Amino acid sequence: MSFDLEKLADEGSKSSGTCIEGFRGSSKGLFLAELAKKNPNSQILAITRSDESALTLADDCKFFMRISEKSRVRIYPSSEITPYSRISPEPELWAERIAVQSSLLSKEPAIVIASSDAIIRRIPPKSFIERGSFLIENGKPLNFDALLKYLSDFGYDDVGLVEEMGCFAKRGGIIDVWSPTLNEPLRIELDSDIVISIRPFNPASQRSKGSSETLKFAELLPVSEIPFDEKSRSLAAHRVRDRSDTPLTPGEKRALIESIHEGIAFSGIENLTPLFHKETATVFDYLAADAKVVIFDSGEVESSIEAFSKNVSELYHESLSSERIVAPEEILINSEDFFKNAWRFSSIFTGSFEEGVGEEAPLIAAIEGNADIRPMIAGHKSGQYMLSPLVALIRDWQKKGWQVVLNCHTAIQAQRLGDLFHTHGVEMVNFESSFDTLKDVETSFVKIMIGRLSSGFRWPDEKIAIVTDEEIFGEKISKKPHTARASEPFTSFAEIADGDLIVHEQHGIGRYRGLVNLTIEEKRGDYMLLEYLGSDKLYLPVYRLNLVGKYIGSGSDAPMLDKLGGIRWSNVQAKARREVGLIARELLKTYAERKLRPGFSFPEGGSDFNEFCAAFPYDETPDQTKTIEDVMRDMGENKPSDRLICGDVGYGKTEVAMRAAYRAIAADKQVAILVPTTVLALQHYENFLKRFAGTPASIGMLSRFRSKTDIKNTLEKLKTGAIDIAIGTHRILQDDVRFKNLGLLIIDEEHRFGVKHKERIKQMKSTVDVFSMTATPIPRTLNMSLMGIRDISVINTPPVDRQAVATYVTRFDEAVIRQAILKELARGGQIFFVHNRVETIGSMFDRLKGIIPEAKILLGHGKMREGALEKVMIDFLGKRADVLLCTTIIESGLDIPNANTIIVDRADTFGLAQLYQLRGRVGRSNIKAFAYLLTPDSKEITPIAKKRLSVLKRFTELGSGFQIAMHDLEFRGAGNILGSAQSGHINAIGYELYVKLLDRTVRKLKGAAVEEEINPELNLKVSAFLPEDYVPDTSARVELYRRLASREETADLEAMAGEISDRFGTLPKEAINLLSMMEIKIMATKLKIRQINFDGTQFSCQFDQSTPIDIEKLLKELSSGKVGYRIYPPDKLLIVAGNVEGDEEVLSAAKNSLSALFSYVSH
Repeated sequence: MSFDLEKLADEGSKSSGTCIEGFRGSSKGLFLAELAKKNPNSQILAITRSDESALTLADDCKFFMRISEKSRVRIYPSSEITPYSRISPEPELWAERIAVQSSLLSKEPAIVIASSDAIIRRIPPKSFIERGSFLIENGKPLNFDALLKYLSDFGYDDVGLVEEMGCFAKRGGIIDVWSPTLNEPLRIELDSDIVISIRPFNPASQRSKGSSETLKFAELLPVSEIPFDEKSRSLAAHRVRDRSDTPLTPGEKRALIESIHEGIAFSGIENLTPLFHKETATVFDYLAADAKVVIFDSGEVESSIEAFSKNVSELYHESLSSERIVAPEEILINSEDFFKNAWRFSSIFTGSFEEGVGEEAPLIAAIEGNADIRPMIAGHKSGQYMLSPLVALIRDWQKKGWQVVLNCHTAIQAQRLGDLFHTHGVEMVNFESSFDTLKDVETSFVKIMIGRLSSGFRWPDEKIAIVTDEEIFGEKISKKPHTARASEPFTSFAEIADGDLIVHEQHGIGRYRGLVNLTIEEKRGDYMLLEYLGSDKLYLPVYRLNLVGKYIGSGSDAPMLDKLGGIRWSNVQAKARREVGLIARELLKTYAERKLRPGFSFPEGGSDFNEFCAAFPYDETPDQTKTIEDVMRDMGENKPSDRLICGDVGYGKTEVAMRAAYRAIAADKQVAILVPTTVLALQHYENFLKRFAGTPASIGMLSRFRSKTDIKNTLEKLKTGAIDIAIGTHRILQDDVRFKNLGLLIIDEEHRFGVKHKERIKQMKSTVDVFSMTATPIPRTLNMSLMGIRDISVINTPPVDRQAVATYVTRFDEAVIRQAILKELARGGQIFFVHNRVETIGSMFDRLKGIIPEAKILLGHGKMREGALEKVMIDFLGKRADVLLCTTIIESGLDIPNANTIIVDRADTFGLAQLYQLRGRVGRSNIKAFAYLLTPDSKEITPIAKKRLSVLKRFTELGSGFQIAMHDLEFRGAGNILGSAQSGHINAIGYELYVKLLDRTVRKLKGAAVEEEINPELNLKVSAFLPEDYVPDTSARVELYRRLASREETADLEAMAGEISDRFGTLPKEAINLLSMMEIKIMATKLKIRQINFDGTQFSCQFDQSTPIDIEKLLKELSSGKVGYRIYPPDKLLIVAGNVEGDEEVLSAAKNSLSALFSYVSH
């Protein structure tokens, strides 16, 4: 006898030990949602076999719940790290665990979903969460020192800028903090010891949400499960000292005790949690007495627990980690204890049972999966009637009175699906109400519901069929939406350090030596100290920091310093200016000629094109959608297009190319796809074959991996038009390759082709539409400068979870390496192992074979013969090996979605951009990716390398470290976009100044008025700066000075004043003076005043000859008796200030005087 949903939920709510068989697809989520509905005030703990299945169940459950109920669902994550691996989990994971523990302790009716790995870990007792809670109330007193001690004791990092959870920053009477329970950080402001404001702020812009968002209170929770207060550290140290049967050596014990005493959160310390608490607990101990426990696929859960416990036990005996001071049974509970704990509550078990867990027979849910739908459609896929088999099924279900639901992840996909079914006469409606109201709606319409559902099912007892778009078109992988950064564009002064190279527009390349505060004529001010050749020094006032930029070139060689007053810099600038003019004119000429040339207008795609687009296995990102629109618009015009598409690997460029190719062959045109290497050719060929399967398109490949016979046949078919799409290396450019009707050329990484090949490409470009693709990120500033002389589309939206590659820094340990590789192999994946020394890579190969003999390892490095290296890469791409041991030759354009673990040996020897690039080789699919950065003993690592690794480990999209690495890559890539000849000039004057020159040149060539920039010199004898006790972090002060100096409108200055007071508190008088000084600078710039001096009674202004002030009008007024002004031709004006005292009056008088001059501006 089978049961419907309501009966199953009723039975599960009543008794303990209920067993249910038969759940398929997302019906587990439906059952969990119904159980929650029946028990609105109870806590429910749902346990699955893995982290992936827990996430899937959470999505499915939320899909079937009412909107008001979805917030009850919480994920309790596992640490993702096996004990004894010297690795600390990501802080966000621990924080989320603590947040869920706190939620359970407060008796909230949460639905907690977790994997068995997460549940079997022992955790701190409930008393830890209770004493680790810190309440801050608006309008109430706050002991500031007590708060700082709490943050230190409970795992918060003291940082300069709060960009990530688990950090805090203090500045005067303001403290920023990001607690684990909060979605965004808080800014707490005090007046004396009273809290006057608690407001959320944006970690990207660092701006708070405003007074309307002020909170009444905030509760802080521990960041880690380890307390760092003196009492807990002392307890842990004593326990280590007292353990005589430990496998640690006396030296290891002493080092561990010392680290614990000093409160050092070394890598892997989380696995010592039992030492820091008098006793430990389990998640079951946190549950309310009336909680429900549901164990899905209980047999698999039991197997998973036993396998994990066995793995931990093996690593305990193999590892060299100091974590061995704690035995496995102190960290984990076994499967027997797990099920005993579950039986303490009203429990439900699902899976396959020969007999019930208790005396009762299992309840049956007669549910069918949808595994048959996709093969049915694929087998029938011909022309525009591919959906006919599904349409027949739907009509059959409707005849039986069933509700039919089609699930789509996005509104775009829902619209496509609706359009496709409409051509088959199937009526659809968008159903936006909650799922449990479906029974009240008529069945004649198919309902489209938007949301995340893992898979569909058919449940005859419920008279319902649910089909997902993945089950129709193949797997869909949604890209996570990325919120645009709210902060200003990156400034190159983020994290500036002593010794960095700086480019001054007038004096050239010098070395940054810090900010110095000087007193001149009893007035204080901050100056940037720059050191030039011969130890010459330049003290640059901070209001003129818009004249300097951090030097970033496109190569690796550092440039020579300039000499103050020398002629080298002016010569270098002049040469760069000439070359910039040449390339700009060439680009503009090519662009104009192409626009005049007649081309082919490709007709718009029909229903078959729409079906092709609908089968794309991702949700298009906004950038990708815009790029597709750009390309489709180009193809529709009757002139040949030439568009550059920029975006990292995995960002979706290839799909843009595929849609363009489909539209071309639908118009009876042929497509050539040109790539720089045979490996890339093979990958593109395989991807195109897969994507175009079931379409009439014929695809061929030309490369030296093809036999002579194959190439001969392909060439013949190209001549006759029997091949629609030809993919190949430079072989495509040879004279014997002739197309019957070539209409579209797609070029991948054009900058990697040689001069001869580029000439041939240029000939082909003249007659067909061209789309070039590059994985080189193009700087936004360069893109803006080239607008109007080069068609460029940029795809900046990252691929799935790109920013969330779990990154771990750990010492080289064979047991850790083995575990990392086994973990990846267990899920069917592949591993990159980067060892960047060719002379020792052979011995590392032998060592790896010893560490993991069951894995097949390939060896690849840059000194191998080209053909041999290609074979290695193709074998790895074809999954004929598990591990690729290689130098940094992992090809940047290659997309190997099955490789999701990268291990980097001696990561301390790599640059930040290199490490970022290497880590970007994994994490390109919807599977969680891992990066292990191996280092020697910490004593052997330089402080700079330690900082670099720390930045990479903490990489977030918000972090300035991430921006630095990205921009480093972009600037290197600027030479690729403009041509190698320009790289030398970028290196000579620095990227920022180069782009500034290019921008001005392009605007001039396009006929815009480009005036010489005026940078006024102000000698007003006032104290104007940001005091160090107001903005303590030097880098933050430099960046603020640079941004203030770059403002061009007073409204922008006012916005920055609001930001500074929001971040650092009430503006001191010196900061107010600085803002007034910047306002005077903006006014003087607009009036084209080169210099303003104040001698105590009058202002002396020196004008540029281009000043907009009508001098004749001013002279006329002076001759008619106007007082207060004196003119000294040709360019000096004296303005009498009168009796002014103090900085504020001087600045006010200067502003009033300049304001009055605006009345003489000629319009």
